[in-house]
Amino acid sequence: KDKVKFSESSLVFSATGLIAKENEGRYGFKIGGVIETIYVREGQSFAKGQLLAALKLTEIDAGVKQARLGLEKSQRDYQRISNLYKDSVATWEPLQNGKTALDIGQKQLDAANFNKQYAFIYANASGFVTKKIASEGEVIESGKPVLAVSEFGGSNAWVLKAGLSDKEWASVKVGNKATIAIDAFPNETFKASVSKKLLTADQGSGSFQVELTLETRAIAPAVGMYAKALIDTGKKSSHFSI
Repeated sequence: KDKVKFSESSLVFSATGLIAKENEGRYGFKIGGVIETIYVREGQSFAKGQLLAALKLTEIDAGVKQARLGLEKSQRDYQRISNLYKDSVATWEPLQNGKTALDIGQKQLDAANFNKQYAFIYANASGFVTKKIASEGEVIESGKPVLAVSEFGGSNAWVLKAGLSDKEWASVKVGNKATIAIDAFPNETFKASVSKKLLTADQGSGSFQVELTLETRAIAPAVGMYAKALIDTGKKSSHFSI
């Protein structure tokens, strides 16, 4: 009869996820409004400084005009009170109140013009669109993402974003080595290492995310490709075998 044996082996976790670029970002408007035009499509490349999206300006322009008219009225009021003060008809207090109203009007116009600048989304760096999150005609809140992008500037590494259970996540350390298999390249395997551990669970799946940086060599994957990782924790697991 075979005997029960005690042995140890490397503690390796399997995880799946999608390939992405390390320098991904999300673009949105500083102010809310109705999206008039999105000038790029998913997968389309763009250059630094290129206009990517714009809000309808009807309401925004009305706000700028209202602030300008308010400033013009404050200027007239201040000039009238200033003349009266010079003629000793008005006192110092109305003059100071008029100056304060003038300053407030100028600041309101500055804020309106500043916000108008952010009714447009321009590219901070060259890159490409990985996902359109919002659509033309949609009412969008301030700061809500419109486009998910991958920029070419900075780090250009490919990463795998994979989910683990809470116990697996606790056992994995930054720097642990891994082997990646991408479905699109069935005859290839890629070396990788754990580069980041996210500190919150994914709201959709409930899993705990880790990022693994790939060594892709001359092979260029695409954003969104499905991949599987075998992560070697460097620890040993004990078990019995026959």
